[in-house]
Amino acid sequence: MSSYIRKRVPKKKSTEPDEILTATKQISDRFRDNMNLIIFTVGGVLFVAFISLGMMWLKTTKENSAAKALTEVQASYNRNAGVTQEEDVQVDPEALRESLAGFREVMTDYPDMQQGKSAALYAANILFRLGSYQEAAAVVEDLITRDPVFASRLNAPYLLARSYEAAGNYESALEAYSRVLDGTREDLRALLMMDIARCHELSGDPASAVEVYRDVVDQYQDSVFAVKADTKLAILGIQAEGSL
Repeated sequence: MSSYIRKRVPKKKSTEPDEILTATKQISDRFRDNMNLIIFTVGGVLFVAFISLGMMWLKTTKENSAAKALTEVQASYNRNAGVTQEEDVQVDPEALRESLAGFREVMTDYPDMQQGKSAALYAANILFRLGSYQEAAAVVEDLITRDPVFASRLNAPYLLARSYEAAGNYESALEAYSRVLDGTREDLRALLMMDIARCHELSGDPASAVEVYRDVVDQYQDSVFAVKADTKLAILGIQAEGSL
């Protein structure tokens, strides 16, 4: 007797409620994790942008403040104690000291900014005018050390040499003048050579002074400096070779 065996057809697997909850939780967890990542990322970008904008604002504000402070002191200096076209006009030392205090305040408040460096050079010039040559040299030395390019652009090395000379420090003055001479343009070389010759003369080395004066006469025959150098040679009891 044959038997009939009914082939069992497997039923399609159904999704259990627990599986649905598990899948939903996974999606929720991933969404939450991604949302946290998005929030942290956006927050970080906004924080960096906020800091950058804040720094830019502070920098702009500081630059404006520095420019305003320097402009006010310059105006006061030019009004009360600035250089005039009349060389014999005597400027009140108190007016100079008042301007000096203003420039010192700017250079102290903004030491690394262009306004502060400009104020330092103004202060050095005023100190020179007041006869405080050592202090003037110290201010210029500091400026050259901190920003040699800026200092060179505004001829601070020449002021340093003049300050050394006025203070009687002829050795340092000669070194400073020589450094300026090495990097100067042709039309200023005669002036610097006269400065160097004068320093030699003041330091008690007339032989070196004569040598430089003769070089000026030889190299710049048609200039006013050649006439001055020839006159200096005559005062020293020596004639320029071209005059022999």
